[in-house]
Amino acid sequence: ATIQDRGYVALHNRRFYSEKMGDIVTGRLSESFANLMDYGFTAGMEENLDDVAKG
Repeated sequence: ATIQDRGYVALHNRRFYSEKMGDIVTGRLSESFANLMDYGFTAGMEENLDDVAKG
């Protein structure tokens, strides 16, 4: 997987665990794109997209 190839995560016992680079990238994304990294925002966006798909 790309996220493994780039060193963002490691797979152990079928679970992903964040690597140092993954923590750094997540921190930068949170600083720059706070709304996209917010669970409430993304959940609301998914609901809106589901509504669009339904018509």
